[in-house]
Amino acid sequence: MAVVDCTLVDTGLPLSITLGKDVIWGNEWGWTGVPQKVRKTLDGAAVVETLSPNSATQPITLKCGWQRKSVIDQLVSMRDRTDQTVMDLTLCDGRVKEVLFDHEGGNPVEVTPIVEMSDYTDTASPDYFEVTLYLFDAVGA
Repeated sequence: MAVVDCTLVDTGLPLSITLGKDVIWGNEWGWTGVPQKVRKTLDGAAVVETLSPNSATQPITLKCGWQRKSVIDQLVSMRDRTDQTVMDLTLCDGRVKEVLFDHEGGNPVEVTPIVEMSDYTDTASPDYFEVTLYLFDAVGA
């Protein structure tokens, strides 16, 4: 299987961001498509209600490796739109998902500088950052 660049495309802007080939979907198998609610009765017995498989959306946490400040700026502009549209995420294995930023848990674009500097506009200095994106599959939304 060929490895392709992971890309995030916001068709509403339009804007396409290439994240590279080293993107890892860390929580891909940590989610179940069969959500349940469990309640206890007065006598302690469990009542299990299995919900519709499409009633929950799959979280997608992407470890995007080292990214340049120009990529961070583009991600932040996509994140901060108040009129967010569904984005196309192409994973490194070629699969395509329709996604939205997951604002519910906080900042959906987590950025940590590799080397901390006071000025990231100096183009002679390396400006790499570790990036984690928190998205969710918009198909089930």
